Amino acid sequence: WVIDIIDGWIITLSSSENDVAYKTLIRQFEKNYEEAVREYKKHNETYPDFSEIKKHIPDIIKETNIELIISKSKRKSEDIPWDDYPSHILIGADMLNRGFTIEKLATTYMPRYSIGKSNADTIQQRCRFFGYKRKYLWSCRVFLPQDVQTEYREYVDHEEEMRKWLKENDSLEEVEQLLLHTPHLNATRRNILSKDIVTSKLSGWRKINAFQSNSIAPNKKLVEKFVADNERNFSLYKNFNSSDRNHRYLKLKMEEAVSFISEFIVQNMPDAARKQATLRYLKYLMTKQKTPLEFVYVIQMAYAGEPREREFNVETEKIDTELFSGHSPKGIEVYPGDREIKFEDSICIQIHNIKFKCENRKWAGKTAYTLAFYYPEDFATNYTGKLNESDL
Repeated sequence: WVIDIIDGWIITLSSSENDVAYKTLIRQFEKNYEEAVREYKKHNETYPDFSEIKKHIPDIIKETNIELIISKSKRKSEDIPWDDYPSHILIGADMLNRGFTIEKLATTYMPRYSIGKSNADTIQQRCRFFGYKRKYLWSCRVFLPQDVQTEYREYVDHEEEMRKWLKENDSLEEVEQLLLHTPHLNATRRNILSKDIVTSKLSGWRKINAFQSNSIAPNKKLVEKFVADNERNFSLYKNFNSSDRNHRYLKLKMEEAVSFISEFIVQNMPDAARKQATLRYLKYLMTKQKTPLEFVYVIQMAYAGEPREREFNVETEKIDTELFSGHSPKGIEVYPGDREIKFEDSICIQIHNIKFKCENRKWAGKTAYTLAFYYPEDFATNYTGKLNESDL
């Protein structure tokens, strides 16, 4: 159909300028011209008038080279006579996906949809339009489905986060093997990942198990100092007329939030990876140029009540019962449950004070602090990381 369109234009442009079809086509080109110079106007760049361009249109169209790239035996990039024509149109599918170099690319039309979730490495290989040259940037156009546009924007966001993280470390040895990426994309195909690579989410509620014996005391000291230092900054979330259900919150500056989370000790690998991913994500969000995140919410659960009792498994060093207290219609105020104690305009950190219930005398009655993170939909992301051998 591309060849048919080009051939039709050539025939029309060869007819008289008084021909109706000729006039209609020129009017269409003139309309397209306004779109073509839009960015030049916006950036106060010089550009030729349509009258100057009009006289060159027939020759440019006649001398446009059309290449069908559909198989390895057809052509390679270096086999195309780039210098013999003023413009080229390349048409293809998978052959244009990977390893095909196109210099001076100006227009990309890619009406591709993925049936399921796309792979980040695959869409990256298709996005050769990321390599546009600045000297002709205002002439570049990309036509993509809306979903694909979203994927590429989010891909760029997380690549910027990775670049920032690499710059903050002196060597690759200091960089943990952790990749943040949008929930709309897989990092790559599952069948090429080794068994020690796991993907998890930073979305909705994510609870941390911080009950290892050598982390309880320092975490208790950290939390109690944090609460004491910020005593005047807390506000009551809502009065549920119960010390176990009344919670208070504060807005914490990003720098202070990063410091608090960094010092909070988490030793089991899945949760430690989530903590590191959260720290990296917060550091990225606070440095975004257009809309930097300025604060997170810290919510001290049941701040005036006794530590909440939970069944504790000594062998796994985890609680066997649900961390969150559930919905309850009893009382003057209906309690919505701990999961509803949150805000949607930023990431939330709940601080829980837990009392262990178990048969082991060493652990029974001991108290410990742990955290739960809430990532609202607008801030949700995923991460892919490598587990240590001891965690497999």
